[in-house]
Amino acid sequence: MSRNDNVAENMVDRAVAKITEQTEAGKEALKKEKASGGLAAAKKAMKIMLIEDLGKMISKFCYQSEEFSSAVEKCDKTLLSVVEEIMKMVDQSKPSLSDVAAYMAAVKAYLPEAEVICSFRINIHKEQDDDLLDLETFAQPADSEGGGAIILDLFGAED
Repeated sequence: MSRNDNVAENMVDRAVAKITEQTEAGKEALKKEKASGGLAAAKKAMKIMLIEDLGKMISKFCYQSEEFSSAVEKCDKTLLSVVEEIMKMVDQSKPSLSDVAAYMAAVKAYLPEAEVICSFRINIHKEQDDDLLDLETFAQPADSEGGGAIILDLFGAED
């Protein structure tokens, strides 16, 4: 393993450790947060779920991209502050938040200049036992002749 590989691996490990620590600290802080009921209680529950889900997602992105790991490692924001910012999208007139909107906002918190494009991968032929986490084949278009997994863009050009 070259020195550059070790440096990158250490950076990824540090970024993931940072997010893991911030996830746990954020959950503890949120458990202590007072919520009087109604929307406040619902937002508290959403924040607890969101911090855990975002922590996992951000960690996965760190493993997938050295550039993303570097942005996480250098970011002064805590995961809880990112969650609090995302939760500003929720109010009386819009008392819910989609996972996609939350993930997009979280990525923008670490890489504001990034263009976030969301897609879902659907394995139509379940018997093929396709590894949905294999990143090399994940972004490849489906083989039109042999069936297989296809990529559907949730947000098309007309959106």
